[in-house]
Amino acid sequence: MSHLTINRPYSYDVGLFGHIDGAVVRNVGLVGGSVIGDSFVGGLVGESTHQSVVENVFNTGSVQGYGTVGGLVGRNFDGSTIKNAYATGDVTGAQNSTYKHQARVGFPIGAQPDSVDKRNDVEAWLNLSKRF
Repeated sequence: MSHLTINRPYSYDVGLFGHIDGAVVRNVGLVGGSVIGDSFVGGLVGESTHQSVVENVFNTGSVQGYGTVGGLVGRNFDGSTIKNAYATGDVTGAQNSTYKHQARVGFPIGAQPDSVDKRNDVEAWLNLSKRF
């Protein structure tokens, strides 16, 4: 999908899929565009819960929010996994709200990096900036 634009600066669970619960999102790519929300904001998924699977996905667009912001998934929780994924767009959030855990093999999510399947190719090439 090209040039997705979501502008919901006062909303939670913002992304192409706002909140997934026990779902599978597979083989989706976002090229360009921007996603703006308040908290739990991701380019693809705002919040992923209850063993959801996000697999073979990417986002090259920008993501902006106030709290818990990620290039792909804002919050990954309850055993949910991300496999074979990358994000290259700018991610912007308030202080302590955006996360980059390693330089090359990082986590393209805002929260819960322990739930990422590290055995697969998960890369985050994120240009992070923070508003203070």
